[in-house]
Amino acid sequence: MTVYTPPPDDPDGAMDLTRATPEAQQLALRAYLDGELGEAEARAVQAWIESDPERLREVERHRRVDDLLGHYADEPIPADFAAGVIEAVGIQRAPRETPGRLLSMPRLRHPAVLASGLAAVAAALLLAFGLALRSPETPAD
Repeated sequence: MTVYTPPPDDPDGAMDLTRATPEAQQLALRAYLDGELGEAEARAVQAWIESDPERLREVERHRRVDDLLGHYADEPIPADFAAGVIEAVGIQRAPRETPGRLLSMPRLRHPAVLASGLAAVAAALLLAFGLALRSPETPAD
């Protein structure tokens, strides 16, 4: 996986995340946390992380979320999963053979169902990340 492309004016190609775009920085950070970097890249990202206390806190937040999500086993996704979700939220697809249309855009049968479903998903995500970012409580003596 390539997470960093050195700028053209960087002849030695050394990883300098201070000059990288925010997107490249996030990709490098995620690859570092996932153990996907080579030794030299990992050292460069580690030095970049240690250079900023806020970045260290960000890494800790990522690690807490990863730890929480790591408690869940990877489950195979059923082949009909997408169709079930589409049916559950009330999306009706346009027929593929619609003449004169280049793209088949999904049409909503019940916008209120979709809105309430999206609100439920947003609430669940907020709860999950709120729990993940909460500092662990110490037991009372």
